[in-house]
Amino acid sequence: MKLLGEPGPGSDEGSHLVTFIDLLSSDERFSEYLHIVQRLRMVLPLNRIRNATMFVPTNDAVKRYRKEHEHGLEIADNVYGGITDQQAWYHLITDGVIDGQTLAARAMLWESYSHPAGDRTASSAEDSSHGIMLKTQVDNSTAQLMVNEVTVFAQSFSCEAGNMFVIDGVLEIPPTILDILHQNTPNRSHRTQRRLRRLSGQSAARESHTAYGAAIDSHIASDDAYSTGVYGAVEKLLAAAGWLDAIDATKGDSNESSTMHTLWAFDDRAFSSGFNFAERAYLLYGPKFTSDDRELLDDAINDTQAVAARYISTGSVSVARLGEGKHKGL
Repeated sequence: MKLLGEPGPGSDEGSHLVTFIDLLSSDERFSEYLHIVQRLRMVLPLNRIRNATMFVPTNDAVKRYRKEHEHGLEIADNVYGGITDQQAWYHLITDGVIDGQTLAARAMLWESYSHPAGDRTASSAEDSSHGIMLKTQVDNSTAQLMVNEVTVFAQSFSCEAGNMFVIDGVLEIPPTILDILHQNTPNRSHRTQRRLRRLSGQSAARESHTAYGAAIDSHIASDDAYSTGVYGAVEKLLAAAGWLDAIDATKGDSNESSTMHTLWAFDDRAFSSGFNFAERAYLLYGPKFTSDDRELLDDAINDTQAVAARYISTGSVSVARLGEGKHKGL
């Protein structure tokens, strides 16, 4: 493993400094990011933070980001130069003081100070719960340490607040669970409809022999709000359970969407092999087709939630933190 960059001060550099603001102020190469922190009113909460690790982009990296995203130095609400305060807090890890050797030891997810709903404020800066995760790993082809997809330079610095690593880019907030599900979803089409029928393991003709099967057929064929792609069944199951809003981080006004979740996603093939057609139809569409009978509706929702609960956990669960092997009781 190697870190990119010229030899420079080691981790002892700046050890007489107290806060991350002291560190940023001590080197002209970080003046752009320091200016961002100042304009986003992060100085006071950053000065109070201890036992943390920070990734800081160089001036060149910040300027390159602005150019690539066509942003100037405008400031509006919690955005400066195209960088949000949520994004700025994402560069800070709550998992303690981490050294380069630990970062490079194996692929690992770390929890940042950035909240899903972007509600990090000066008063909540010390609250490290439910932070958006970021990943460090060594690139197999270049043997360089990366944070998300950004290169980590050789130089690191330390102060009483923790360690700081220099990076060659501005970190961006990762996609939401729904974004990832949709990235694996093709456009709705008759081919998609035929694929779902094929996965059911039964012919369309046989499924249509019953009124219920015909109703399900009609619903699948309709252009509803939920696609049927690689992970289409997962999204439909969460929707039927009434939990889709809980993983929709774009709804910042929802308390549920401000809570981190981990989704143990199965693909449509696994769903098809794990449940027969009648079970799948009941789980995905039972609540919709029993909506005119309150008792049946409650039973359908409870049954769907009981199954869906096996695949979603509250909080950010990292397999790297858990270690290899099977894990139960999540």
